[in-house]
Amino acid sequence: MRCAVLVLSLFFGCSSLFYGDVPEGYLCREDSADACPSGQVCDVSKGCCRRPGSSCTGPDLANPSPDLLIPPDLAEPFGCAGKGTSISPGLYGCDGPFGRGQAPLLCAPGYALADASLAPSEFAACGKLNSFYLSKSQIYHSGMNVKNPVQCDVTFADTLQCTPPTPLTFRFRLGCGGYRFNGYLECYKACGALYQVVSCYPPTPIDCYNSQNLGTLEDTNSNPNIGVLCRRK
Repeated sequence: MRCAVLVLSLFFGCSSLFYGDVPEGYLCREDSADACPSGQVCDVSKGCCRRPGSSCTGPDLANPSPDLLIPPDLAEPFGCAGKGTSISPGLYGCDGPFGRGQAPLLCAPGYALADASLAPSEFAACGKLNSFYLSKSQIYHSGMNVKNPVQCDVTFADTLQCTPPTPLTFRFRLGCGGYRFNGYLECYKACGALYQVVSCYPPTPIDCYNSQNLGTLEDTNSNPNIGVLCRRK
């Protein structure tokens, strides 16, 4: 027998034993004979007892509050088509390698390649991973005086920019992670939250020199420890 929540239940246990003029508003879960005090019915949509023709205020079961719902990060589908890891709710690092034009295929349905606009907390979480994940964003060095191999340090502070120059000159693929490799650099300037890059010029495990279409990741990558960032759409 379903019991109502009220003080008298401490003595009698079930609502069939209620006496007197019992206030409205006690919690209930179904409209059965013993769900509420005598003379009251259960408003199932509100989860509380009321007299016929009256109303009550309880937890709105038709529109539950966010704290009664499943947390989004527990409910969301995995963001990678293959192996990978969750960086934060809605952001995943998906493992490589990949061929030209295949980087987007590392993201699961409902996810797409992320750009450099990570939150600081996402960048910090990504930096703790023993992998490196590429975004679809690049940073550009518009000057012609470069070192060999090409660098993006303080020497080129005035020529580093997040928007592509015309014509396109030297570029670096932005990403994040704790994995270090030949071709990894840290730029003097950040785009969004990202300043870690892979050089598009030898020696490097990726080939992004010919990646000309902005907002894409056409690169090829031969290193399984280098993948891509996938953001939920």
